Amino acid sequence: MIHLAIANIIAVALVLLTLPLLSPSDGLRRRGLLVAASLAVIAGAIAIYAAIGSPHLGDRPLAEREVATTDPELAGLLERARSRLVEEPTDIDAWIWIANAEGLSRRYGEAALAMAEAAVLDPDNAEHLARQGEFIVLAHDGLVTPAARLLFAQSLAIDASQPVARFYGGVALAQAGDTTGALVVWRDLLADSPVDAPWIGELRRHISDAGEAAGDSGDDTLDMITGMVEGLARRLADEPDDLEGWKRLAHSYTVLEDWPKARHAYERALELAPGDSDLMDGFAAAVAAPVDRTTGVSATVLADMERVLETRPDNPHALYVTGLAAALRGDNGGAREKWTRLRDLFEPSTSEYSRVGMLLESIE
Repeated sequence: MIHLAIANIIAVALVLLTLPLLSPSDGLRRRGLLVAASLAVIAGAIAIYAAIGSPHLGDRPLAEREVATTDPELAGLLERARSRLVEEPTDIDAWIWIANAEGLSRRYGEAALAMAEAAVLDPDNAEHLARQGEFIVLAHDGLVTPAARLLFAQSLAIDASQPVARFYGGVALAQAGDTTGALVVWRDLLADSPVDAPWIGELRRHISDAGEAAGDSGDDTLDMITGMVEGLARRLADEPDDLEGWKRLAHSYTVLEDWPKARHAYERALELAPGDSDLMDGFAAAVAAPVDRTTGVSATVLADMERVLETRPDNPHALYVTGLAAALRGDNGGAREKWTRLRDLFEPSTSEYSRVGMLLESIE
């Protein structure tokens, strides 16, 4: 029974809180389709998803991962959400839960309908419109349909920085044969994204694919960046007390997704500025990113995350990972305490709050 509970926890954690940005476009290598819920966290402090999400799950599409979409736990969550709607049809959280669950079950059309209800209830929410559009794209095998384009345009009219809508704007351009235009959109999105954003790795792969199609691989740029980072690392070996240098190096390794080196750079910077909250958050992101969720949380990672919580008790990376470690060892009470704190970082009306709530439901 314990093993079954752990399997349910891993399934829900891997899927509900995994956040890579991924959608195919004509002429580019098709990497598969992901559930629209994957991008709902883009707005701000939820860098947790860099730890939970893609770069370390490989290139296999989420839709092909061995997560039982008929899992009774997921079915139970879906049924409870539907029951809530019978009593309160304007419960936006319930509509979002249903959209997520339908998406996880690959019923993208149903997911789009549920997200449309959430969008009607909160018409000024750019994220809901973008996610509805993404579900429509998924329902049409990656094609950005006119209806989806309209939703993305409406989303951007509310929030011009909305990353899901911006990304699919690039997909639409690529599908129309304007690969150069898609590159412009995606490179702008990359430039605007936080360095530990969970979609960075997949976005860079799309840029690489489009660059190859357009005859612009970007290899020279990457080589230049790598060379600059290596030069900075050599200089810091001779000037080990340069705090700003260590900050830049940690930032650079994070962009390059070289997590061991990023972790080392953050550790060195924290030795020079032990009270720096931004550095501690960066350290937590670097520690969490390579966590292998299928084999558990190592003692070293757990100790690091507990240390983070001593000074940053609301750090979402640390709350998620320590909660996962507790759940995997059968300490549901400990997991519930950490994940409740994680959930409460978000407003009750947000999809993030709902998804962490679903994670909590999985250990009841």
